[in-house]
Amino acid sequence: MRQYSIPLLLLTLVLGMGLSGSVSAFDEPVYESGYVDWEINPIERLYVEGMDETDAVLQRQKSDNAPGGISINSGFTGQILNLNSEPIQNGFSATVNMSVFFSVYLDQGAGPQTCTREEQFNLDGTTTLIYSVDAGGVPVYDSVITQVVDKVNSNEAMNFSGELNQINLTMQEGDFFTLSVSIEHQCTARARVQWGALEQNGGGILIKGEIYEPKGEITIDESRRAHIEFEPLFPWGGDDVKEIKWEIWGPLEDYERTPYSLEGMMENSIGRTMTIREMDDNRSIWTWSGQNELTPGLTNLQFCITTTSGDSNSDCHAFGIIKIDIEEENDGFASAKLFLTLSSFLALIIFLRNIFSQGLMLPLPIIGALVAIMLLFVPTIFDQANLGADAAIDDNTRVSNTDLYDENGDTFTISELIKGKKALIVGIGLPASENLFDQSNQFNLTIEKFGEDVAVVHILSGMEPLESDIIQMKQQINSSWPVLIDRDEVFASGLPDGVSDSVIVIDPAMHVTYSKAPVAFSKEIIEAVDEISSGGSQNSAAYFTLLFGPGLFLIFLALPREDWTAPEEPLPPGTLWASIIGASGLGILIVNLPLLIATLLPIGSDILFWIDIALMLWFVEMSVVTARRGKPYEAEIIAKSLHKLFPESFQNWRPLEDMERDVLLGIWFAWFGILAFPALFTQGVGAPMLSGISGVLSGLMNLILFIILGGLSILILRILAAIGGPISRIFGRYGAEAFTQFVGWCLVPISIWVTVNAIITSSLFGIL
Repeated sequence: MRQYSIPLLLLTLVLGMGLSGSVSAFDEPVYESGYVDWEINPIERLYVEGMDETDAVLQRQKSDNAPGGISINSGFTGQILNLNSEPIQNGFSATVNMSVFFSVYLDQGAGPQTCTREEQFNLDGTTTLIYSVDAGGVPVYDSVITQVVDKVNSNEAMNFSGELNQINLTMQEGDFFTLSVSIEHQCTARARVQWGALEQNGGGILIKGEIYEPKGEITIDESRRAHIEFEPLFPWGGDDVKEIKWEIWGPLEDYERTPYSLEGMMENSIGRTMTIREMDDNRSIWTWSGQNELTPGLTNLQFCITTTSGDSNSDCHAFGIIKIDIEEENDGFASAKLFLTLSSFLALIIFLRNIFSQGLMLPLPIIGALVAIMLLFVPTIFDQANLGADAAIDDNTRVSNTDLYDENGDTFTISELIKGKKALIVGIGLPASENLFDQSNQFNLTIEKFGEDVAVVHILSGMEPLESDIIQMKQQINSSWPVLIDRDEVFASGLPDGVSDSVIVIDPAMHVTYSKAPVAFSKEIIEAVDEISSGGSQNSAAYFTLLFGPGLFLIFLALPREDWTAPEEPLPPGTLWASIIGASGLGILIVNLPLLIATLLPIGSDILFWIDIALMLWFVEMSVVTARRGKPYEAEIIAKSLHKLFPESFQNWRPLEDMERDVLLGIWFAWFGILAFPALFTQGVGAPMLSGISGVLSGLMNLILFIILGGLSILILRILAAIGGPISRIFGRYGAEAFTQFVGWCLVPISIWVTVNAIITSSLFGIL
């Protein structure tokens, strides 16, 4: 056995060390989101203040260091004080230690030995103070202290503190403390019972124990700005607070209860104005609103509160820590990059399988070109928003026409507010946010510029706004515009900045033309309103940007099939290019026309969301048909109709199939334009037309410009596709049908994807 003893001993040591390490790791504290802790300095006092017994009071505030008191003649026995505190505002129940403290000295020139001499004329030379404290009418403390006073100076008065007794203290709202002090003075010299001097020579009630715990909360809005709430649950409410400070620190590791580094403070209370939110249940909530955009991650909100009666040697009488996790932007529940990329690979495999199953053989270069189309399709996939992601809401999104409520319960809609106006300026904010007041100042400056030409509204959303919030806000900002409530956050959830403090400008087409969080300057708002009549923020050259996205794979559809030959009969210069621009521009117009017409019609914006969904289903239909037969019916019909309008010589010279391809390219550019800049036509054309007579001309000019420049982008694509000369023509001649069908196969998943996203987005507005 001895030969095994040493290995067994080593094994035991190793296992012991392992278990010790695991226990140590297990015991290491972790501070996660939701962790709340308050460190309360357990020393509380009620002070007696006043120059004499006739004006003495029992208060929370520290004394002003001006000594007060009452002089007691030799042989006096009786009550000298009976004081009530202010009523309790927040009840509590706690086990505490209580004492009463006063100080006494001899006055009128008495010497220190006066009360210690034997000649006291039947008096024993002692001074006795009898203390009694009632809490809510219930006796909770009694103490008697007897001493021989040998101090003759106010600054060194003798401390007459009662015993420190443990008591169970329960008080309800409206209860108060009653302090009774009686004295028996058995000394020939006159004594003076003192209060209101320096702390050691003051007078009052001492309580050692935690009789309150404040309540703090932090809400992070969708623009990642902090909204801080603090409920002063002190016994005497907010009057107990001398100063309150807060800081936001992060991001932190989960083992950091407080920050280890001094470099992580993201915001603090310096320069922020506290507002008070009055609740319906007679509670007052103190609020602050942040201006800085916070960094995602585990974050501390730290309070430091100084009370009116707390320990002078403590910087924070109440130190609170509230941990939250600030989340990244919502990326949705399904990745577009992953699913659509996989669907493109799958589309290629299925397409080739179908080709080969029909006994058809594609040349290897054409198969290589199909692989290239799939790879060049990936950048367009990467531009798509994930399902349910915040990115699915465009910066120029259409706003919901949901019901908004005033303080009387009456309803308003955005269409009612903007009716007959050039624009509607909206201030979104969480209740009692300081940013709402900054917004109102900028709105007043904007109104000075436009007068009755614009409408203004404030909308409270998030944190369950109340009718009392409207009343309070109206009193504070003295506004001439309505303040409304967005119940269930239906309106704000569909905005670019979501439920957050922000400013948006809405044009007559019910689109957001400008947004900024948390506050916008009047100059920026004015510029946004002025730009509505010329198309807002929409760029007339937007379609050129698609050349570097969808244009990368659509270039295979633009390949020429035949070499250029001169027409048998002379045609006007530029006819070919004009036909390409016209045909592709018409394809762009056809796709955008239904929604543009609907925008100009007097119908609610909620119906337009249904039209959006119908439009996306149309996209699915075109993609499916193209995957089956190489071209959608719409392109075929439009091309035939347009081709017949040209002279016979042109028809004989340029085949119908080439014009169909021009229209098809315009259609696909139109669809990708709707995905990339969905408000181009509705905001760039519709909004100016709805803004007034002068805007009609501007809207028509934008419409023509969008069509021509869109067609010009297709012309550029055609020219680029022909650079390869004979190689381009070979691929165009032998791969045209395969290319158009495969593009349809690639577009089917993406069209279904954006349709589902349109449905999800509409659900945010309460449409579905």
